[in-house]
Amino acid sequence: LLNYVTKSSIVQTESTDPTTVPSSPYFKQVADKLTSDLTTYSSFSFTANTAGVSETNFSCLRLGRMCFVSGMMKPKIAGTPLSLGSLSIKPVNGIFFHISAFDRVGGWGTFGTDGILSCNIATTMIGENCIVNFTYVAAE
Repeated sequence: LLNYVTKSSIVQTESTDPTTVPSSPYFKQVADKLTSDLTTYSSFSFTANTAGVSETNFSCLRLGRMCFVSGMMKPKIAGTPLSLGSLSIKPVNGIFFHISAFDRVGGWGTFGTDGILSCNIATTMIGENCIVNFTYVAAE
């Protein structure tokens, strides 16, 4: 690595020059700013079907218009589609995502432009901890 990066190639500012690399203090400053700009929004509501899921634990983060949803749920019923809830920050386009257990994919879900989160849970996943992760661009 030392043969490829010379001291003069390490820069303290943003650079598009392919022969330069950011210094570690500069990189840390940029990474810390990105982390601090992430905001938590708690506008996720499971009231659309409280009978369908239990033990929900979701994190919803936003950076500008990028939204990151991650969490776990334990379905009580299987369904096609099972409406889980809604998010007040709606996506530009509808999205499709996988729902998995620790050792297998257990279903799929959709998040529509109306803000409704729906899924199709396999019967074998009832009572299992299911993992949900997806990213989307906010419409607003």
